Amino acid sequence: MKTNAFVRKLASNDRRTRERAFKVLKQYLSSESHAESLNKLELEKLWKGLFYTMWFSDRPLPQKRLATKMSQLFSQCIPEEKFPAFVSAFWYIMSQEWSKVDKWRVDKYLLLMRYVVKECFEMLKQSKFEEKLLCRYLSALENGILSGDVKYAGVIVFHIVDVWLDEIEEVLFEDLEDSDEDTVKDTNEEEVRQKKREIIAKAPIDKLLEPMVNLYNKAPQKGLKKRIIENVFEDERLEEWGIDGSKYIGEKDESEKKLNEEDEEWHGF
Repeated sequence: MKTNAFVRKLASNDRRTRERAFKVLKQYLSSESHAESLNKLELEKLWKGLFYTMWFSDRPLPQKRLATKMSQLFSQCIPEEKFPAFVSAFWYIMSQEWSKVDKWRVDKYLLLMRYVVKECFEMLKQSKFEEKLLCRYLSALENGILSGDVKYAGVIVFHIVDVWLDEIEEVLFEDLEDSDEDTVKDTNEEEVRQKKREIIAKAPIDKLLEPMVNLYNKAPQKGLKKRIIENVFEDERLEEWGIDGSKYIGEKDESEKKLNEEDEEWHGF
């Protein structure tokens, strides 16, 4: 694949050119030998092109369809061996290009990112949370977008924190959600809760929450720490699943307590 020429087609302002290029890319990535021949720089170039594929997409429904197709590259196309590098390239380019995103385009990129978080969990679920793949995926995040390094776009990091538990829930419990309505009506809340706890017991939930734990420990921003606590470890869904969220962060450390006290302290006008 001649990467530069292909990327120009992905970033074309002509819809048909973009669509043809995306179709070819999907076929290319589905070939294990082709996908594995792509190096880090080439993957980043592809995501640069895909960034602009989304850039030129107008109207909510086409944007949603495109976000779905792009995110499914992670779960339906890219081979497992190349999956972590594909993840790294995506988040690197999203962060690098974020400053160009205007207020009219923010929502479609945030939607794409949400879908990508979900489809990455889908990929892991398909592998039955194979340990090596799971660890390599988490390393890709923790050495990149979730490293706590301020060079990464803060808006994106906050967004990942906001959707992390949502997408774990969506993927782990999708079989329950897909049950027919009659079955759901005949199942009381306690039975549903018990089924969810059984699913959680079989999933590597500690590993799936590990990036949030490590980000909390490394994050220099007080606001980010607070967001992780509120949107992950104090989320009532954890309790519903039989998980004590406080165990992941323990007692708030002295620096965190001090920050909270400063919030409440009277400083005058």
